[in-house]
Amino acid sequence: MEKVRSFFHNLSLRKSIALYMVFFAVLAMFAGEFTANACDSVRERIESKYYREKQQFYLTNDKGEQLGEGVGIWQWREGESMTETDERMYRAAETIPRVMYPVYAGLCVFCTAWVFYKKKLRKPIGLLMEAARKISENELDFQVNYESRDEMGKLCSSFELMRSELEKTHAQMWRAMEERKRLNAAFAHDLRTPLTVLKGYTEMLQLTGGSQEKKTADIMAKHLERLEAYADSMSCIQRLEDREVCCQSVNGRELTGSLREAAEVVCSKSQKELTFREGVFSDRMEVDAELICEVFHNLLSNAARYAASRIEIQIREEERELAVLVWDDGKGFSDKALNKAGEAYFRENKAEDMHFGLGLYICKTLCEKHGGYLKIENGERGARTEAVFLKGI
Repeated sequence: MEKVRSFFHNLSLRKSIALYMVFFAVLAMFAGEFTANACDSVRERIESKYYREKQQFYLTNDKGEQLGEGVGIWQWREGESMTETDERMYRAAETIPRVMYPVYAGLCVFCTAWVFYKKKLRKPIGLLMEAARKISENELDFQVNYESRDEMGKLCSSFELMRSELEKTHAQMWRAMEERKRLNAAFAHDLRTPLTVLKGYTEMLQLTGGSQEKKTADIMAKHLERLEAYADSMSCIQRLEDREVCCQSVNGRELTGSLREAAEVVCSKSQKELTFREGVFSDRMEVDAELICEVFHNLLSNAARYAASRIEIQIREEERELAVLVWDDGKGFSDKALNKAGEAYFRENKAEDMHFGLGLYICKTLCEKHGGYLKIENGERGARTEAVFLKGI
């Protein structure tokens, strides 16, 4: 019995469905014949009540000789007719065989499909769906085990091979990322000591040197300041990657009020006109208020730097999201910036020594950590950025 099960388990899908189809077709044929014979018996039983006798009629040749076995015809009994019940049963016995043959054919197709799915497809499909779900969640510590030599077994084996390769690649990438983080942190840390020494000597030259030395010291101080800012940016990226979202219950109106105050201060300093629009907010919402404020300040600083005269801000709350939109009336993003503005260290204007192109990258990363996204586009006039945060992650 075990050998039979193993044989059917390893049988190819094409042969399996053909075998199931033949099996159920034979069952349907036997069921149809059984139904027809049963209905014939019912008809004969009813006919026997009302027919007097069976007369035999024969064909003859020119010589009067009988040809063949002839045909038997029952004669009605005089003065008798079928009752209403017998007539219904008689007609039903005539109709049922004609109806049941297509019904049995349909049942044959249905049973073939159902048994084929249950025996050959349900388990491997379930395994593959569960494996795909785990892979989508970056969970690779599992195995796809389906022992069969049919096509689904080969597919599961290929899927398991892909999973194992993904696990190896993921482990290598993780080690590479950790090594890169370690090197970046060490570089940023080790760079500060020589920068501090050079900065001290530069200040001494600015105080005690001649005119040429002071001029040289001023140039050195400028480049040292840029190197310090670069080291700070590397440390910032390191902290950004390690940062975790901490959602707490905050009052929506208080959060938007603090954002409005920050916007008024920035716009006042940069002498830009501010339009602040806000909707109706919940008394409590589960968000990381500190993270949202950091993203907002970055977007606001960008807008203040590039706006011609006006900045517009809109904050809205939806069922599962909180969105912050910032417009400015500047020249907007170029086509290149629209594609790369969210990348680290992207700068369209290389002359800006103290800006390393991290603002929008930080916003994009923090939005994604909060379950949302950053959308960068051009409005009717100027640039438009939208930061979306998922509530209660």
